[in-house]
Amino acid sequence: MRLAPPTGAIFGRLTAMGFSHRQRGAKFWLFCCSCGVEKAINLYTVTSGRVSSCGCLNRERARAGLNRMRHGDARVEHVSRLYNIWRGLFKLSHARKGVAVCSEWRCYEAFRDWALSNGYSNDLKIGRIDRGGDYKPANCHWISHKVLCRNRRTSRRITAFGETLTLAEWSERSGIKRQTITARIRKGWSLQRALETAPRGDSARASEEAVGESRASGAQH
Repeated sequence: MRLAPPTGAIFGRLTAMGFSHRQRGAKFWLFCCSCGVEKAINLYTVTSGRVSSCGCLNRERARAGLNRMRHGDARVEHVSRLYNIWRGLFKLSHARKGVAVCSEWRCYEAFRDWALSNGYSNDLKIGRIDRGGDYKPANCHWISHKVLCRNRRTSRRITAFGETLTLAEWSERSGIKRQTITARIRKGWSLQRALETAPRGDSARASEEAVGESRASGAQH
């Protein structure tokens, strides 16, 4: 059951004023736009982030030419990818209990401006600094897909030589494939042996030197 927003809740340019009516099973809420217009709008379209104004925002974008970007315009890929990321935040917040998108980012333009001024590029993904916190400017940053995968709660972490790293990071450090390390641990190998023993056909010296650096680093801490 979707909870109704409290009076005064802000969604982009819209401020919730109260229930208006039902239409074909959908709830319509009365909103006051920052431009001064009061309008009854489908509640779901607002809370999901699809609508953030009474319509004035689209008119402003049209006047500025942002809705008429030509095919091949360098901004098209840039804008459309950012927009899809923004839309995706609301889906993620609905899927994760206790995680929300801040009221400021319910307006796409606010999210876009933050992204472009905080290191966004088309090869990066959005991540949360505190993985249990909300999607908001102070808790988000742009990181590579590789780093994002390592930061997931499901990433397996292993402590060896006084240092805790993900399995992928130990693989890079030791030069041994992740699947090989996993298979060795399942066979009952000790972590030290699994990380120090070079696979057949590989250079044992290279593997031992790489892990040796980790051991030395851990001893210094």
